[in-house]
Amino acid sequence: MNRCGASHRRAVRNEAKDARIVNTTSVSGLYANPGQANYAAAKAGIAAFTQVAAQELGHYGVTVNALAPVALTRLTDDLPLPEEMRANIDAAAVAPVCVWLASSLSAGVSGAVIEASGLVLAVAEGWRRGPATKPGVAPHEVDGIVRELLTRAVPRTLFTEV
Repeated sequence: MNRCGASHRRAVRNEAKDARIVNTTSVSGLYANPGQANYAAAKAGIAAFTQVAAQELGHYGVTVNALAPVALTRLTDDLPLPEEMRANIDAAAVAPVCVWLASSLSAGVSGAVIEASGLVLAVAEGWRRGPATKPGVAPHEVDGIVRELLTRAVPRTLFTEV
């Protein structure tokens, strides 16, 4: 977390606690859009940063959330998106969610990543532990065990499902 921001919040911790940070991430980072590896990696980092900053700044009265807007921009002009998707992606659907995240109405919501577009309003569910087994497996057991765990895992959302 930016040391200036954290230092300021520590200094005013006994004052009214109603501060917001809204980061901008991207579904490219959340759902691994092919062809944008560097951009996706950076945006995935922002989503993770948001969750860490929410934990670090929560006791100072700061909520930290991220918005993953989906809208057509110069960056997305050359993506091979279906025409139906292009027709329904509008920045006007993103603005109300951004305003809400920045307002006192979102008090108590922190560490969330919200996806907003003309197609969907959703909460992204980040990394969480899925199927597991006991530790200490032998090298020759790894393939079978991991493959079995993968069959029990919830499939990830793909960028094409956005």
